[in-house]
Amino acid sequence: MFTTQYYGSHYADIIQKLLTLGIKTERDLLFAKDEFILSKTDISPEDYYEFKREVIATCKVPVKRGSSLIEEHQRSLTSTGCIGLDNILEGGLPIGEITDISGAAGTGKTQLAHFISLATITSSFFSTADPPFSTSCTLTPTLSSVIYIDTTSSFHPTRIRDLYLHSDKFADLRDIGVGVDVVLSRLKIHRCFDVYDVLETVESIRKELELRIGDEKQIVEVDDGTEDGVEDGVEDEKQVKNEKLACGQEGLWDEREEETNVLAKNSKGNGKEHGETKYFYGQLKLIVIDSVSAVLSGLLQTSHSQGYSLMMTLAQMLQHMARMYNILILTVTSCVSSQTVKTLSAFPAVDTKPALGTTWTHLPSLQLYLSRCADEERVYTNRDGEGITVQPRVCEVLRARTGVMGLWCLVYMVRW
Repeated sequence: MFTTQYYGSHYADIIQKLLTLGIKTERDLLFAKDEFILSKTDISPEDYYEFKREVIATCKVPVKRGSSLIEEHQRSLTSTGCIGLDNILEGGLPIGEITDISGAAGTGKTQLAHFISLATITSSFFSTADPPFSTSCTLTPTLSSVIYIDTTSSFHPTRIRDLYLHSDKFADLRDIGVGVDVVLSRLKIHRCFDVYDVLETVESIRKELELRIGDEKQIVEVDDGTEDGVEDGVEDEKQVKNEKLACGQEGLWDEREEETNVLAKNSKGNGKEHGETKYFYGQLKLIVIDSVSAVLSGLLQTSHSQGYSLMMTLAQMLQHMARMYNILILTVTSCVSSQTVKTLSAFPAVDTKPALGTTWTHLPSLQLYLSRCADEERVYTNRDGEGITVQPRVCEVLRARTGVMGLWCLVYMVRW
């Protein structure tokens, strides 16, 4: 969106006049006819073309060195919360891309999605992602947000609650008073039972993200009557509270909750979007769809052309949203028998493959495959001395655009 903060206050008059024509973004300007804009406004040709050259310059892709690209790649990964899985993924899951988790029923796809959701919500609370967290690591006063689209009623709030309460991964957060209710408040659940509901939900999320980007850039609005001083005051108070939060661990989350309430109260007062909603989408890092195959498999079997079209539409929407807003998309798919076709698995005993066919397999940038193994279940004792029965599963990198395919590790799923 056009902002005076980005392009400078000397372009404020031009931006306001473009907004009256419905031209709100760089894309709108580049695809609009110059003659139409000049005929409908009193912008001089010299000023208009100067501003357009400035817009074109900002849209150019800058030249980068190979070393900087490697550094960016390391920063664009988010931890799964599992050390072994992070190791075979060379750091974690790629942000701004689609990752798919496939496997047979009962292999732990949903539980892994639950755990990754918790790890994403809590990852920004500490500067390090290496568990267990050290008490000396730097604290950051935010929890990320996650949206979970449930298409099979497989989401269990009690299970994700128990994962947080009993896993050593989150023990340090529990020790400083970050309760399970606070963590789960950063998780929104959408229940969709057909592909059209999923498409509608994804589009509504995109609109919320677009509003969030607009708020961050301080959109120039025409005759909105907004007083900048109110919002500036909120930001000043937010900065003061952030400084308090960085001072120590005692009372840490109480300060954070108080800050959120202040933002919500002021947001209502100045006619802007509700503070809690804006804050939630401002920290959105992960969208989970569990599962994609549940809403697409039937269409692909009964109406192949329609199902294929809807599958590609959904994939394109997810890819665009992931890259535009720099978030991770995590999808879950089931598997089908593959007795007549050689599977991609490195294990000859695996006779299944991901559902939805070859086309979907190539759409995610990373595809993980879960399968059972011969190892027996065992009892794990956590830091609180509680015995938890876990079942081993093989997690394999089936496809990867940037990493190494065929690597695998054991992950242990809780037996409920």
